[in-house]
Amino acid sequence: MNMPNLIRRMAAVLMLVLVALPLYAQEPLKFDSIEQEMRFNELTLELRCAVCQNQSLADSDAPLAHDLRDEIFKMMNAGKSDDEIKEFMVARYGDFVLYRPPVKQNTIALWI
Repeated sequence: MNMPNLIRRMAAVLMLVLVALPLYAQEPLKFDSIEQEMRFNELTLELRCAVCQNQSLADSDAPLAHDLRDEIFKMMNAGKSDDEIKEFMVARYGDFVLYRPPVKQNTIALWI
C-alpha cells in the first residue's frame, strides 16, 4: 500500500471516530436544586448495577447503568418517591439491585 492511500484510510477512520463520538456521549443531567441532585446521588449509590454486580449505579460506567440513571432522573422529575423508584428497580432486577436488600430466604447469601 502506498503512502497516500494509507493516509486517506487513516483520515477516513479518524473521521468515522469523530462522527461516532457524540453518539456515545451522555448529556449531563440538569437538576432543579441541590437537594434534587443530592437525592439522585444517594439513590444511585443505594442501587447496584445489574451488569457490574459489585458497583453502584453511581460508580458504574456500563451502558445499562447510564440508562438506569436516566430512568431514575425521569422518575424523580415525574414525582416518584424514593420507595417507588426502588420498587420499580426491584420489580425489574430483583432484590439484588439493592445494596441493602430485605432479609428474606432468597437474600440470605447477599447478607452473608
